[in-house]
Amino acid sequence: MKNSISAAILGAAVTTALIGLSTSPAHAAPPAAQLSFKFDFLTSDGDLFKLNLTTEDTLTTVTDVPAYTDPTSGLTSPKYTFTGYKILDVTGTETDPGGITNPIINPYPNSSPTDPLPVGSGVFNAPVKGVPTIDKIGHSPTDNLYNPDGGFAPGVLPAGNTAGKFSFGGLAFHVGGTENEDYQVFTRPDFSSTFKRPGPGYDYGGCPGSCKGAIQIVPEPSSTAGLLAIGSFGALGAASTLKRKLKSSKPSEKETTKVG
Repeated sequence: MKNSISAAILGAAVTTALIGLSTSPAHAAPPAAQLSFKFDFLTSDGDLFKLNLTTEDTLTTVTDVPAYTDPTSGLTSPKYTFTGYKILDVTGTETDPGGITNPIINPYPNSSPTDPLPVGSGVFNAPVKGVPTIDKIGHSPTDNLYNPDGGFAPGVLPAGNTAGKFSFGGLAFHVGGTENEDYQVFTRPDFSSTFKRPGPGYDYGGCPGSCKGAIQIVPEPSSTAGLLAIGSFGALGAASTLKRKLKSSKPSEKETTKVG
């Protein structure tokens, strides 16, 4: 049985900037504009993720999201404010060190296959292949925001930190195939920790599996095949991966605990 904690973000004020929206009583409103982004990252354990993100085209700010302390690990993720685009869909793949590639797909009832896991979810202390794990990298519940320019205010991340495209809560999604588990990616808030930091740039984190360091990779300008490591998971903020175990259609298979 997989055990996990689903935590809600409490007391976070949300502000959305709407640009150029108008309605006409005589005509239906046009479809909302959307943006597309790619975010590829490699974990310290060798898992390669290639994410395709579809977002709103307006920025949303979550203000003063409370610090979150995980009751099992005792780790605390700090209070934060983050500005980014709301993620509407996530697709892509995960390839493990053995070369097996699995799809990113949402299998849960009442969800589209491309839906991210809901805002306020998170992957905490989740077992891996039946083996219990306790997180060693703190993180917050998800806010499902992405900012290619970095969403934290200047000075939040230490000098040289390469993350920030996701918040300390980041995004959670499901990896199907042979993995069949939820995964969370986020900016790491443990700035001085060397755990799962095999080198510079592992400033993102991903759970489950006690959580891992992660580094963003992008194609070299001269080649679509080459990959250049440019820093962990984000560009100006520390993003840690929150993985959330949602209730399945068979409640006996997964256990979800609500906090707060």
